[in-house]
Amino acid sequence: MTSPASAASTPERSRGLRTGFTLIEVLVAIGLLVVLASILIPLVVRAQRQAVKSRMLADMQSIGSALEAYRADYGDYPRVTVSETGAAVLGKALLALGPATDPISPYSARIYQAGEVASSGVVSYVCLRTRLDGAVTPAVPDVNWWAPFSTGDGADGAGFRLRTGASIKKPYLQADRFKVSGTDIVDSFGNPILYFPASTAKKSITRITDAGYVSAIGDVDADATALYDSNDNLIPFRAQTPTVEADSINAHKRLRAMLGDIDMNGRINLLGTKQEQPVTQAPFLLWSAGRDGIFGPLTILSAVATESEFAQQSSYCDKCDDVMSFR
Repeated sequence: MTSPASAASTPERSRGLRTGFTLIEVLVAIGLLVVLASILIPLVVRAQRQAVKSRMLADMQSIGSALEAYRADYGDYPRVTVSETGAAVLGKALLALGPATDPISPYSARIYQAGEVASSGVVSYVCLRTRLDGAVTPAVPDVNWWAPFSTGDGADGAGFRLRTGASIKKPYLQADRFKVSGTDIVDSFGNPILYFPASTAKKSITRITDAGYVSAIGDVDADATALYDSNDNLIPFRAQTPTVEADSINAHKRLRAMLGDIDMNGRINLLGTKQEQPVTQAPFLLWSAGRDGIFGPLTILSAVATESEFAQQSSYCDKCDDVMSFR
């Protein structure tokens, strides 16, 4: 017969044996945490990326409103008169962050960021894209990296003068709300926001004889033949790696494909099995490279001749993380 003392101590011993977790319970808890993390982490990352994209789209909407205010004042949107300077033209027109006169200091032995301005002799140049391979900027301006660009606007810092002695006009955007690099407005990842003003003339984007939608390769005056001039900002589309130059043909193709010209011939095809739809015919395009820093799709076909290739190229564009005012 069990004594009262022994009977009283048995539950206490039982309780003492359950003060910890068994190995199986620990493994189950860890497994549950892993499952929850695998579900929640992608959702958090996706939400963060969507928040960044929403902020960039809001910035583009503000830039678009500023461009409309500019047009109301001057009767037209800012025009790109020198090839490759679309991003710089946008920043100068809306933020006017330049000096009273063009810079007089020569190039220095350092890496310039896209949008920064330096001079060679009496001509000032804007850096078209950041050099990432560790090489210093060449002493002689290279068309793959630099384009002539005047920054003098009659006033130091934000604002500009229309003529000598006139009062300083406020910029069309609040400078403290936007990230800048030199004269460029940049996105959340430090990439320049590209600007493509549409042609003022009405264009037939489906015509067979010319590239009526996006300028043909080698066009001297693309505005005469196309709605959009890819030469306004073509160089940013050329480099997928820091040290390798993609040829201009593929750069044009990547830009065209993103605008709905999937077979990349410069016009919109409405007949046959590979029918296309223009992504936009807006009076201007604003374009950010997104998180990967590459403008246009990561992969592009050399040619699109079959329905399968057409679908494949379309999927490359759909997966592109670029942020645009029109897509």
